Amino acid sequence: MNKTMLAIVLTSVITIGTVAGVILLINSGSVSVSPEDDGLRINAPMTNVYIAYGDIDSVEFREEFNAGSRTNGFGGSNISSGKFRNAEFGDYTLARYKGVDAFIVIHTGGRVVVFNQDSVDRTVEIYNELLTRI
Repeated sequence: MNKTMLAIVLTSVITIGTVAGVILLINSGSVSVSPEDDGLRINAPMTNVYIAYGDIDSVEFREEFNAGSRTNGFGGSNISSGKFRNAEFGDYTLARYKGVDAFIVIHTGGRVVVFNQDSVDRTVEIYNELLTRI
């Protein structure tokens, strides 16, 4: 095999591997919300937030929400997470499943965190549990 043919084969393998990796990344991830004894932990791609219950200023449930634009984070086919900016909150943290019209908005110490779960019912369940802890 000459050098030109080897270069073509290597380039093809690298390209196929890169495309496969991007496809897997876009379709991966989850939003994990864990109520703990003293606070709430939210993990998603490029997002890891812990909010102590005592630091929560307010919490609300919404069925509609304008996410605005991502300034730094992850934008997969099912999940958006990371740092976002919109007209209502300015800069804030988002961890959401796309296509689920239920959101929990937490205001804490001058920052805003918005998240949901993979269904409306699961998001409502987390919201109700959160209300019992603050």
